[in-house]
Amino acid sequence: MLIIANIVKGIYYLEDELLFHKEYDVHLKDNKIMKNIISCELKNIKDYSFYYSTRINIDITFDVLLLYEFEDCETTKRSYDIIVEKVKKTFQINANVYGASTLDITDLKLINHIKKVKYKVDTSPNQEKFIVFMSGFIDSYLAKEELISLNDFSEKHEDELIINIHDSTRLPILEQKEKEYGSDVAGSLAKAEMSLCDAMNKVVNLYNTNSDLREKLISKEKQIEYSERTIKSLKESNQELQRSFNELNMELKELKQKINNQDKVIIKLEEDLSLKEKSLKELTDENSKLKEKIQGMRDKKANRIMERFKMKMQNII
Repeated sequence: MLIIANIVKGIYYLEDELLFHKEYDVHLKDNKIMKNIISCELKNIKDYSFYYSTRINIDITFDVLLLYEFEDCETTKRSYDIIVEKVKKTFQINANVYGASTLDITDLKLINHIKKVKYKVDTSPNQEKFIVFMSGFIDSYLAKEELISLNDFSEKHEDELIINIHDSTRLPILEQKEKEYGSDVAGSLAKAEMSLCDAMNKVVNLYNTNSDLREKLISKEKQIEYSERTIKSLKESNQELQRSFNELNMELKELKQKINNQDKVIIKLEEDLSLKEKSLKELTDENSKLKEKIQGMRDKKANRIMERFKMKMQNII
């Protein structure tokens, strides 16, 4: 049976390290305003280690996902969006803090785990900015990867246990331990080391599996939370649309009533106009008759005057 195990040579803990800090203006483009930062989380965490003599540089890259709520200034409707920040953090550490200053660190590797990540959101004094802080703990393991070959054994074959290192050199464990501790202790130490390697390998696998499951669970919870907020927002929008529709119906009914009233007014005006036209025609006819009568009277008067004038002229002659 083969076991790949990371044999820990040293451990260093970075506690409550600042991982991310940024300010966000509440005034967004397209006439929108950021109302609240709902959640922050780290994704796609990767780390790279560089060795400089007795100094170790750890570069950690990750994505910061911020879920925030915003409001449209024109419609006053609220919705949600995500900001993704690409972040790189560098930590410089002296190798001696691992308790491994006498080791050749170039043959070792670093395993780094970020845990207990927490975030804090503050607002500026003038309420014009959101300030985001993210911090976490980093467990840094200085380890050596070894491929361990275990044969099926009993106490009879205990002396045949061997360990394979990177250069494929086969070193009898018991022979090595006998030189340091003697034959009585060597067997127990070898078995204990094998059991420890096996246990560490299982712990690492369980830790990685647990981390993956935790990330998936958090992701699902965020998706559910976002979906619930979206559903709530859609329900509120639907209620608002229903209110607008009802108001529009009321306005439409009022408009129809006004049109009906105006139709009645128009009919009344048309009736009044018809009566006035009839009265005007009657007055026009009466006026024509009066004109004819007056003209007749004028003609008679003129005739009488002419007759008188003729009679006077005859008397003179």
